[in-house]
Amino acid sequence: MALTENSTLTELVLSHNRSITLRGYQSLSTLLENPSCSLQMLNLKGSNVDDEAMSAVANALSNNQSLKYLFLGNNHAISASKGWVALSRALCDVSNINKTFLSNHTLQTIRMQSVELPHCLISSLRLNRIHRGKPQVAAVNKILMHHDDFNMDSFFECGLKLLPFVIDWFERAKDFPRDFEANIEQRKLSAMFQFVRECPLLCVAQEA
Repeated sequence: MALTENSTLTELVLSHNRSITLRGYQSLSTLLENPSCSLQMLNLKGSNVDDEAMSAVANALSNNQSLKYLFLGNNHAISASKGWVALSRALCDVSNINKTFLSNHTLQTIRMQSVELPHCLISSLRLNRIHRGKPQVAAVNKILMHHDDFNMDSFFECGLKLLPFVIDWFERAKDFPRDFEANIEQRKLSAMFQFVRECPLLCVAQEA
C-alpha cells in the first residue's frame, strides 16, 4: 500500500533524513490531506524542512483532522516570513470567518528547539489543546477571538430565513468555555441590527 493511501498509520518518524526532497514532502502532504488519514504524530526533526516544504505541509494541514503532534527541531531554514506564516494560517486563517472555521483545529503541539514560535501560532495551538476532541468549540472561539465585526452581507439574499440560525449560533457559543471576553451579546445584537437595517420591510411584515 502506498504511503499516501495508508489509513492505519498513526506515527511516522522521518527524523534526520536530509534526503527528503520537496517532491517527498508533497507526497507526505497528500497523505495528510487524505480524509481517511489517521496519522497523529509526525517527526520531521532535522529533515531538511525549508519554507517550500513547510508550506506544502501547512496547506495539507488545513484539511487534516488527525495530526496532533508535529516535531520540527533542527530545521533552521524555516523563515518567519513564509514557513511559519503558512503554518499559522493553516491553524487559523483570519482572512474571513468561513476560512477561520475551516482551519485546522486538531494540531496541539509543535516542537521546535531554539526557535520562538509566532504568537498567533502559539495561541491557535493552545486553543486546539484546550478544546482537544472538540474542534467545533476551538473553531468558534477562534472566530470570536479574531473577528470583532461579523459582517452579515452574505446572508441577506435569503431575507430573514437565516436570522434564527445566526441567533442560535450566538446562543450556543455562550456555553462554550473560554478565557477571554467575547462580547457575544453585543455581537448578536449587532448581527440582528444588520438584518433589520437591510430588510426593514420584511421585519415589519413579520411583526404584522
